[in-house]
Order: sequence, then C-alpha cells, then structure tokens
Amino acid sequence: MTLSADFKKILFQKMELDNVTGKLIVADGAVRMTPLSLNAFGGAMVANGIYSTAESVVRPMVDFDLDIQKKPPLKNVRAIGHDSEDCPHFC
Repeated sequence: MTLSADFKKILFQKMELDNVTGKLIVADGAVRMTPLSLNAFGGAMVANGIYSTAESVVRPMVDFDLDIQKKPPLKNVRAIGHDSEDCPHFC
C-alpha cells in the first residue's frame, strides 16, 4: 500500500517533526519513506529510510539517510538529549 504523507506535526519520543510530507510504502511489517521532507530542531531535512517491525515489535529496525538542507542550531539538538559525540551529522 502506498500513501501520501502530509502531517503538520509528529511527536516521536523526544523529537518534534513539523511539516512532514512525502511517500509512505507499507508492506511486510515495514514502512518505507521516500523521500520525506521535514523540519526538525529548527532545521530542514529530507529523509529516506525504513521503520520495520518485521523481525521484532519490541526492537524495531530503523534505518534512515538524512540530507540536511538547513542545519539546526546546536542548542536545539542538545535539548533532546544528544551531545556532540551522538550527533556529528547535525553539529
């Protein structure tokens, strides 16, 4: 099943994602997102990836590539509990 995504806001753990748009492909216990444009942490990015519970619903597999269009401020990334060692792609 293929769906068009257009969400104003998504809350995922400590992260708030805004203006999420893109294509979602749901099949075989997984959601593939290609490409997914979004705003997060005060920046803008495009994500391509998969969220899968096919092997485990307790520990889902998450694999994303990010193309950061507008780098978020470091203080915003640290506010969600990440330090510079955890976020070399943002910082």
